[in-house]
Amino acid sequence: MIRKIFSNSIRLAAVAILWAAIEKYYELTKEEFLELVAFRIWIIIRNPNILLSPYRDQVERLDLASDFSVDMRQQFFEAGLERRCGWCDAHVVDSS
Repeated sequence: MIRKIFSNSIRLAAVAILWAAIEKYYELTKEEFLELVAFRIWIIIRNPNILLSPYRDQVERLDLASDFSVDMRQQFFEAGLERRCGWCDAHVVDSS
Protein backbone atom coordinates (compact mmCIF):
# COMPACT_ATOMS: atom_id res chain seq x y z
CA MET A 1 0.00 0.00 0.00
CA ILE A 2 2.77 2.45 0.92
CA ARG A 3 4.62 1.53 -2.25
CA LYS A 4 1.52 2.33 -4.36
CA ILE A 5 1.02 5.69 -2.62
CA PHE A 6 4.69 6.53 -3.14
CA SER A 7 4.48 5.50 -6.80
CA ASN A 8 1.37 7.64 -7.35
CA SER A 9 3.05 10.61 -5.66
CA ILE A 10 6.06 10.35 -7.96
CA ARG A 11 3.81 10.05 -11.02
CA LEU A 12 1.79 13.11 -10.00
CA ALA A 13 4.98 15.08 -9.36
CA ALA A 14 6.29 14.13 -12.81
CA VAL A 15 3.00 15.15 -14.42
CA ALA A 16 3.06 18.49 -12.59
CA ILE A 17 6.63 19.14 -13.72
CA LEU A 18 5.78 18.34 -17.35
CA TRP A 19 2.70 20.57 -17.17
CA ALA A 20 4.74 23.44 -15.71
CA ALA A 21 7.42 22.99 -18.39
CA ILE A 22 4.84 23.23 -21.19
CA GLU A 23 3.30 26.33 -19.63
CA LYS A 24 6.71 27.96 -19.07
CA TYR A 25 7.78 27.25 -22.65
CA TYR A 26 4.68 29.03 -23.96
CA GLU A 27 5.17 31.89 -21.50
CA LEU A 28 8.75 32.45 -22.67
CA THR A 29 8.34 31.92 -26.41
CA LYS A 30 4.65 32.59 -27.13
CA GLU A 31 4.93 29.58 -29.48
CA GLU A 32 2.32 26.86 -29.22
CA PHE A 33 3.32 23.74 -31.08
CA LEU A 34 0.65 21.24 -31.99
CA GLU A 35 2.62 18.50 -30.26
CA LEU A 36 2.65 20.42 -26.98
CA VAL A 37 -1.08 21.13 -27.23
CA ALA A 38 -1.77 17.43 -27.78
CA PHE A 39 0.49 16.54 -24.85
CA ARG A 40 -1.23 19.09 -22.60
CA ILE A 41 -4.65 17.67 -23.49
CA TRP A 42 -3.42 14.13 -22.83
CA ILE A 43 -2.16 15.20 -19.41
CA ILE A 44 -5.55 16.72 -18.59
CA ILE A 45 -7.44 13.64 -19.75
CA ARG A 46 -5.29 11.20 -17.82
CA ASN A 47 -4.68 13.39 -14.72
CA PRO A 48 -7.64 15.70 -14.07
CA ASN A 49 -6.67 15.85 -10.40
CA ILE A 50 -3.90 18.35 -11.24
CA LEU A 51 -6.55 20.94 -12.15
CA LEU A 52 -8.37 23.28 -9.80
CA SER A 53 -11.82 22.16 -8.71
CA PRO A 54 -14.15 23.79 -11.26
CA TYR A 55 -11.97 22.69 -14.19
CA ARG A 56 -11.34 19.25 -12.73
CA ASP A 57 -15.09 18.76 -12.31
CA GLN A 58 -15.69 19.65 -15.96
CA VAL A 59 -13.04 17.23 -17.20
CA GLU A 60 -14.27 14.45 -14.93
CA ARG A 61 -17.87 14.97 -16.14
CA LEU A 62 -16.71 14.48 -19.73
CA ASP A 63 -15.17 11.14 -18.64
CA LEU A 64 -12.56 11.30 -21.39
CA ALA A 65 -10.24 8.97 -19.49
CA SER A 66 -12.60 6.09 -20.23
CA ASP A 67 -12.56 6.98 -23.94
CA PHE A 68 -8.77 7.20 -24.11
CA SER A 69 -6.95 4.49 -22.18
CA VAL A 70 -3.26 4.72 -21.32
CA ASP A 71 -2.52 2.30 -24.16
CA MET A 72 -4.02 4.73 -26.69
CA ARG A 73 -1.39 7.48 -26.36
CA GLN A 74 0.01 7.08 -29.86
CA GLN A 75 -3.45 6.75 -31.40
CA PHE A 76 -4.65 9.88 -29.57
CA PHE A 77 -1.63 11.89 -30.66
CA GLU A 78 -1.79 10.81 -34.30
CA ALA A 79 -5.56 11.46 -34.51
CA GLY A 80 -5.04 14.97 -33.15
CA LEU A 81 -2.34 15.69 -35.70
CA GLU A 82 -4.46 14.40 -38.57
CA ARG A 83 -7.46 16.50 -37.52
CA ARG A 84 -5.55 19.72 -36.96
CA CYS A 85 -2.85 19.44 -39.64
CA GLY A 86 -3.99 16.83 -42.13
CA TRP A 87 -3.77 19.41 -44.90
CA CYS A 88 -0.17 20.52 -44.40
CA ASP A 89 3.23 18.88 -44.82
CA ALA A 90 4.55 20.23 -41.51
CA HIS A 91 2.95 17.43 -39.49
CA VAL A 92 2.79 14.36 -41.68
CA VAL A 93 1.47 11.36 -39.79
CA ASP A 94 2.54 7.93 -40.97
CA SER A 95 -0.71 5.97 -41.33
CA SER A 96 0.97 2.62 -42.04
